[in-house]
Amino acid sequence: MNPPKFAACIEDVRTWAAGQSDVRTAIAYGSVARGTAGEDSDLDLLLLAPKARHDALAKELFLLGARHDVTISPYLVERGSLGDLDPQFAESVARDAITLKGPPLEPTVRQLDLRPYTLVTLYLDHLPQKAKVALSRELYGYRSARRYKRATYESRHEGLLSRVGGKKLGRGTVLVPAKAWPDVDALLRRRRGKRWAFTVWVQKS
Repeated sequence: MNPPKFAACIEDVRTWAAGQSDVRTAIAYGSVARGTAGEDSDLDLLLLAPKARHDALAKELFLLGARHDVTISPYLVERGSLGDLDPQFAESVARDAITLKGPPLEPTVRQLDLRPYTLVTLYLDHLPQKAKVALSRELYGYRSARRYKRATYESRHEGLLSRVGGKKLGRGTVLVPAKAWPDVDALLRRRRGKRWAFTVWVQKS
């Protein structure tokens, strides 16, 4: 829960923004909007306003915040530059936003170019070592080597995860394209592996 000073400061910013004809949109985001701010946290604001007014608006917000012992950190953007915001930043603002003036910021899945994936955590402690190895080889692939006379020949066997465009994020954690999840899930079931899985949206790199 935020310290009480932030609620009073937000209401003052709301009143201030309503009286500023140059401010088309004012949105609070970050830890204050999420309700996780500490005593020393800043109040993050996204403001849509003409560039010529940015410095003056920032100074007014500094003085307004000082009355509440709050540091206001404004991110000022021109109306025509809103579409140039970093997509991940825009998504984080939209997710936590408290809209104080104007329309909410609502980036869509298409605008952010997000793709559905399944995030999977594997639980294999119940399996004997031999079964763990068999599952690992089939899922992640493996390398093999053989010697012939004095030469060594190595080969790589691609695992299912690589074939479907998935990624290993860490020990026992994988990211699988949603369309390929049924195939990976079928492998885990066949090899008696337990898993916890849920859908996430990932921006195309």
